[in-house]
Amino acid sequence: MKKVESSDFPTIYIVGCARSGSTILFQLLCRYLEIAYPTNFLSRFHFAPHIGAKLQYLLNDLDYKGENLSAFPDFSLESNLGKTKGPLAPHEFWYYWRNHFELDKLGYVKDPSPLQIKNFQKGLDSIKDVFSLPLILKGMIANSAVSKIVEGRPQDRIIHIQRDILFNAQSLLEARMDYYGDKEKWYSFGIPDSDVTDSPFEQVIRQVIETNRLINLELEKLPRSMVISVRYEDLAGELEKLMEGLTAQIKMDWGGTFEVRNEQRLPSIEWDQLNETYSKFQKSNKSN
Repeated sequence: MKKVESSDFPTIYIVGCARSGSTILFQLLCRYLEIAYPTNFLSRFHFAPHIGAKLQYLLNDLDYKGENLSAFPDFSLESNLGKTKGPLAPHEFWYYWRNHFELDKLGYVKDPSPLQIKNFQKGLDSIKDVFSLPLILKGMIANSAVSKIVEGRPQDRIIHIQRDILFNAQSLLEARMDYYGDKEKWYSFGIPDSDVTDSPFEQVIRQVIETNRLINLELEKLPRSMVISVRYEDLAGELEKLMEGLTAQIKMDWGGTFEVRNEQRLPSIEWDQLNETYSKFQKSNKSN
């Protein structure tokens, strides 16, 4: 029987706007699919992912008596601004991306060269080689370059997650306060021609709209078979369908324990301002 090469296993990238539900989607797929993914433990070996994966395999997969990593309980579905807790919980792995690519002023991968992409993919393939599984990871850092990253790899898949614009924008405002204590300061990846004179409400609305527009333009360069579109609001009811669509083995039945958290959390005055700002954007787009 021919051995399956690591490069034959698909790599699955999650793209989307910040605060769109990418972390919970990442966690859910890592928990319920038989799939490899960057863990908090593995992230410490971002310069040598193959060694990190080998160590994790020895300390967890072969830890039959629960003396090492396997003694830790399954990771929770909680996170704080994309950060998770526990050695085996999913990690964004931005360290690894930054090792291989330069970033532009927006924080995205900048004009990746064929050699950079080759070395980047070689490291990911080395992780798949250890576990003999497909690999899933966040790819928002390549929102504007993902078509180049997967060029010549038809087995790979891109999952684009989107969220209701108002609730996505609200979550961005909350992230500004959680991270900086100031809703005037920009959070996460930038957008082209961002205007610092815009109100915070205008900024976050534009951030959601422009980021998804950027991603859609990028994904149009790929065959439809490589792209999977998901809405945060549909996760609770559509996750099992999504998992089956990724052609990976499901560890267990989906129990429907995930709850969509689209609810007003801003003070009423700020929520009204956000709604009013979004309405203006909608009217402006219709008139153009």
